[in-house]
Amino acid sequence: MDPIDGTANFVSGRREYAVMVALLRNGEPAAGWILLPESGQLYVAERGSGAFRDGARIRRLTPPAAAEQMQGAAPTKRLTHRERADLSKAGERFARLGPGASSAGVNYTRMLDGDLDFVLYQRSMPWDHAAGTLLLAEAGGISVRPDGKPYRIVEGQIGLLLNAADHACCKAVRTALWGTVP
Repeated sequence: MDPIDGTANFVSGRREYAVMVALLRNGEPAAGWILLPESGQLYVAERGSGAFRDGARIRRLTPPAAAEQMQGAAPTKRLTHRERADLSKAGERFARLGPGASSAGVNYTRMLDGDLDFVLYQRSMPWDHAAGTLLLAEAGGISVRPDGKPYRIVEGQIGLLLNAADHACCKAVRTALWGTVP
């Protein structure tokens, strides 16, 4: 549970924060909820049942095939100066690569709504990603490590996490960021 995801936004009076809850079974998300208090929108998923926004099934549009047309986010708060420079250079390969909302819950809902095609995180704390990765998976998305292995909550909290709208998008983003991928 993350009672205020995007705490700095909330404290500063910005609308970009969320409440996130996930139910885990055997260390894996079985159900997830993200509430955007400012708009009242509620995103819900149960493993194998799809993803829903305010009771309506989410039908995420297919993302662009080419990285040059994709919209993405990569929060940079915890990056070194060198890592920021490298990411900025990589960002030139996309239509847009910004810092995101400083709230994982908001970023996940933007992916579900089609406003973002991918989000790259430097850390993968369960309270930030359990609900969102399940919602994304139930809407046809994917969450992987840079080597392409699926994200698993029980396998550690440090390290990059790439969330993408679908498998083709994931492959295009991985190729644009890190070169040829299998």
